[in-house]
Amino acid sequence: MQKLHIVPRFDDSLTYVYVEHVRIDRCEGSIALWDKTGLTEVPVAALRVLMLGPGTSITHEAIRVAADNNCLVIWCGEEMVRFYAQGMGGTRSAARMLHQARLVSHPEARVAVSGACMLCALPS
Repeated sequence: MQKLHIVPRFDDSLTYVYVEHVRIDRCEGSIALWDKTGLTEVPVAALRVLMLGPGTSITHEAIRVAADNNCLVIWCGEEMVRFYAQGMGGTRSAARMLHQARLVSHPEARVAVSGACMLCALPS
């Protein structure tokens, strides 16, 4: 596989990669997928989401590389049908979730959001 010399922008990254029945390990600054056919290197810096299906094992170092590169790791069922767990995403902030909780808890805000989407005018 060709080595990457320039780290791509987050906007230019791959959306997701789904794998099953592989072993994932760290390979320099990226991750390596091992299966029956051999080794496939995945540039984790260019990846937003890594979805792990059944039969997949991943090392601590591979998780660390994914976290360092703001790649969300999701453990899911066969063909992405079920969702079991996830790691922490790239934002590492609960600000949007807290804002949404404020909006849904305030009766007038809830009506405003569902009707006119007047998010800026709402009290925090």
